[in-house]
Amino acid sequence: MKFERSVAQFNWNKTFTTIEWHEIVVYIDKKNNLWYNVRMGQKTVLVAGLGNLGDKYQDTYHNMGFWVVDLLCQKWGVTLDKKECDSLTGFAMVEGVRVVLAKPTTFMNNSGLALKALLKKYKLQPSDCMVVYDDIDLPCGGVRLRKEGSAGTHNGMRSVVNETGHTDIARVRIGVGRPPESIPLINFVLMKVLGEHFEPLQKACQEASQQIAKWCVEPRESK
Repeated sequence: MKFERSVAQFNWNKTFTTIEWHEIVVYIDKKNNLWYNVRMGQKTVLVAGLGNLGDKYQDTYHNMGFWVVDLLCQKWGVTLDKKECDSLTGFAMVEGVRVVLAKPTTFMNNSGLALKALLKKYKLQPSDCMVVYDDIDLPCGGVRLRKEGSAGTHNGMRSVVNETGHTDIARVRIGVGRPPESIPLINFVLMKVLGEHFEPLQKACQEASQQIAKWCVEPRESK
């Protein structure tokens, strides 16, 4: 198949070369030299981890969403090297499903701005989106998946619901527990994860990444 550069767009990341040409997308697996020829509009889902960018926030309780996205990137060989819609994004092909992985760059409390833009760009329904984030209302190391519901007490998820106008967005919550009475909540969530919490949170993020991987390939009604 021949592509003219005037009509083809070539995108490179760690695992795939993506060639977009009219309504055809071709995925080239560099490692195995396999070709995937996929119609535009084939099933696509969005997985967004909520958190705050920057080294000072990297290992904080509020960045559990970023931790999970990082695990999925490792699992699928993805690099978040594209800047779009106030996010860092990358994609993977998982059992024929195109998975867009995203980390909003808006900081936590404005995460909904990025999610709204990503849903619009990729022409996705709210039910095609999964959001993952920390939750003080779950014990440290707890994991809960829900396919719809209110935002609860989490400011990032509140922003997502307010900006998109939808509550039928799937979410995985990573329990970080409540802070001691001596530590204000805002200080706690922006603290580096304490040593005794590190292992349970790592395990929780691993579990969450497995649940999200299964969710990505679940059957859904066509748009």
